[in-house]
Amino acid sequence: MEQIIRCLKDYKEINNIEAPKTTGFYAFYTIANNIFEGTALSDIKKGDCIYVGIAKDETLDKRVYKSHLKTTGKSTLRRAIGAILIKKLGLEPTMRGKTATESNLRNFTFSKESEQRLTEFINNNLGVAFCSYSSIDINLEDIEKEIIKEFGYPAFNVEYVKESKYKKVIQDARKNCRAIVKSKVV
Repeated sequence: MEQIIRCLKDYKEINNIEAPKTTGFYAFYTIANNIFEGTALSDIKKGDCIYVGIAKDETLDKRVYKSHLKTTGKSTLRRAIGAILIKKLGLEPTMRGKTATESNLRNFTFSKESEQRLTEFINNNLGVAFCSYSSIDINLEDIEKEIIKEFGYPAFNVEYVKESKYKKVIQDARKNCRAIVKSKVV
């Protein structure tokens, strides 16, 4: 576990790193000050870990570069960051997919222009660290939960956290985006 934690603390700017083509863990950090200024997350500062994740069914490079750094449709982290920054970046939430299924409404995305602004924001303000890891003998989700706890429950990790000072804010911001999307469909 100590080796994983050490790897995940060694973050680099997104534009200066290549993700491993293996399964494992990743962590996102802020690389600039005041990136959430004007939001309920304004106390997050440079160097704070904001999210820890796992790539167990796909490689780290696919999980990070094709999901978190490209489109919102399959990235909880991206959806949450966009929801928090909706006003600051002028983002427009839209339905994922072409049909108004509950899943497509709940797991919203953003307009093409909004996706570009969100990607630019992430690339300019976040760093990432990776730790390759695979084992058939260990439950990777259990390790992920321990890492999240070890990192002090990062702001955007809301799934395994009963309560944090950011959980309700992030949930409410996402709920607001869903309401906007649903109002466009009805």
